[in-house]
Amino acid sequence: MKNATDLRVVKSRANICNSFIELLREKPLSEITIQEICDRALCSRNTFYAHFPYKEAVLESMRNECVDLITRSCTADGKAALIYPDDIWSCVFNTISSTSNIKDRLLFLMQFDRSNTLTLLADRLYEHCLVFIDDHPTLDTYPVSYEFYSRYLSAGIVGFIVSWLDHPEVSEADACLMLHKIHSEPFKVAAAELES
Repeated sequence: MKNATDLRVVKSRANICNSFIELLREKPLSEITIQEICDRALCSRNTFYAHFPYKEAVLESMRNECVDLITRSCTADGKAALIYPDDIWSCVFNTISSTSNIKDRLLFLMQFDRSNTLTLLADRLYEHCLVFIDDHPTLDTYPVSYEFYSRYLSAGIVGFIVSWLDHPEVSEADACLMLHKIHSEPFKVAAAELES
């Protein structure tokens, strides 16, 4: 494939993805042909195959790009910011901001590829948390409790993102504040919510 940063390549890929989304909103994936995608995207089949090996790969690519963006947003100085208290605000802000930037794409994925997207995101965030061991060379293995914590945390972040997508009335700023509060003091927040 040509240079992925070339504007023509970026535009071709975006046109293919947008055309695929439009078609998937009109009919099931099984009824969509590559030729239809190309016709809608105003590109040749060769252009399509320069970007994707088969039509399902368009969906897979969109899923991977969204998950990678959110996972990268949880990194500060090469570390999993989710587990370092000093970096929590930065991590929360970046996570909500990156999610906001791809909100339409995520909503589409929730509609047509929900299970695969959520599973992949939770797994990638979990793996991201396990970078902890690289920062602590004196540890030979992950403490079991840390693995539990990482699973809990990754599932919680995914759950929060899904809830935010389901509540468009919640602003980006309010989502940041909520996630920061929950992540900083989860048990105090839950207890306060129940008491009020």
